[in-house]
Amino acid sequence: MSSTFWKFGGTLDVQTFTELQSLAKKALGYPEPRNCAERAASFYLTGLDYNEFLDNRNTSHFSAKDYGRKFRQRAPLIGRAFDLLPSILSCLKCDLVKQRYESADRVLEVAFECQEQAAQKSRKAQRTRTYESVDSLIATLEKLKNQIEIIDNDTISELCSFMGKVNIEEPFEYPEFKKIFQFGDEIHLYMELIQAWRRFDIELQSRSESPGTKRFEFVRQVHRLCKKFDGPEPKTTPNSEFSDLTAWIYELATGVPDVSSPGAISRYARSKYRKMVEDFADGDMGLPDRIMEDHWIRNVESLDAAMKHTENSGLTAKILKHALATENEKLKWFREKKKVNSSN
Repeated sequence: MSSTFWKFGGTLDVQTFTELQSLAKKALGYPEPRNCAERAASFYLTGLDYNEFLDNRNTSHFSAKDYGRKFRQRAPLIGRAFDLLPSILSCLKCDLVKQRYESADRVLEVAFECQEQAAQKSRKAQRTRTYESVDSLIATLEKLKNQIEIIDNDTISELCSFMGKVNIEEPFEYPEFKKIFQFGDEIHLYMELIQAWRRFDIELQSRSESPGTKRFEFVRQVHRLCKKFDGPEPKTTPNSEFSDLTAWIYELATGVPDVSSPGAISRYARSKYRKMVEDFADGDMGLPDRIMEDHWIRNVESLDAAMKHTENSGLTAKILKHALATENEKLKWFREKKKVNSSN
């Protein structure tokens, strides 16, 4: 396959793109397509998705309908790739041929992720609907719990009267009687668990940093791509090579041209996440650890805040208190482990 489009731009045709996809799978160590279905999967899917397709092909988890839907969703993006992919790949200065094919696969993977995120409705609207559903479920459970309590009281009254007549000393030893009261307890526990989750999740969302927006995350993915395949550095200056690359990949993903994301690039360039990506690319393997530490810290802070908005007594408070203690133990263990590793 000619590599001139890496250097001089140009466009791809269907045959060249098909060959590029096949060579990318080979460079990543995946088997070559053997039949029509696998050739279609190789054309529309990136490496990890393609490998999953092969693994699930002959299992009960496989759904031809789901994959057909995914192929149709990705078809417009593939069409745009014929024009945009050469320019995008020309920004990645890969010396090894194998890396060039890997970079093509990774570019498409970033674009597919962005395409899926752009197709989703806003996260805030989703959370609002989720909370409304949870509130409705809690109200339903509350009514059911109250009804069960009324039945329980009537049942206990009837049992006490009946016990004296038939000389039954321990009616609650009968499994049928136990089920009545256990079901009420299970409903109560489930309701309290949902309430605890809702309070915790609200606090957690409020502590999610603004850099977690879709556009910011997209810029971070492009930067990771550049660090791995020797692409441009993120700069806040307008019309930089990184800005052009970001705009091209975004157009590849969404079909919307000339979106350079200057605000997201500027925020990202000054954020701690940029340094994390650069440290990780330079051999500092602490990136996953830092992400986990941030995750646990946010969990602890969110649980602590949820506790302050909950009455000290009651099952919800106990659940949150137990979760807080568990997360604190995880954070303590992690920091001790990190301290030992750094001393070594």
